[in-house]
Amino acid sequence: MQNTMTVSGCPGTTVRELPPAHGLQFLEVNIERGGEVPLHTHECAATMIVTRGSARKLTGNGKSELVKPGDVIAKAAKELHGFTEVGEEGFQFISLSDDGGIVRHGNLDMAFA
Repeated sequence: MQNTMTVSGCPGTTVRELPPAHGLQFLEVNIERGGEVPLHTHECAATMIVTRGSARKLTGNGKSELVKPGDVIAKAAKELHGFTEVGEEGFQFISLSDDGGIVRHGNLDMAFA
């Protein structure tokens, strides 16, 4: 566990799997200044809690909003989402998911739009 992995197709982005609890998978996601996570989906639903920095959250309907520490983002399974315009201090969030999680057998479950 505790391994940090880079995310193919997501410049400046790393994911670290944290210890699971109560059937949930916890990930710490870090995006460097200038990095991004393009629109993508996962098989599972997830809740993300922003812990550092700011970024523009993208959605599949073309809308976007600035998110910052303390914001909570909930997304359904297979819902398009992504992050861009990462601020000077980078961007970090904790992701909670179930149904097998986003990291499965050491690989990220990501389907890009």
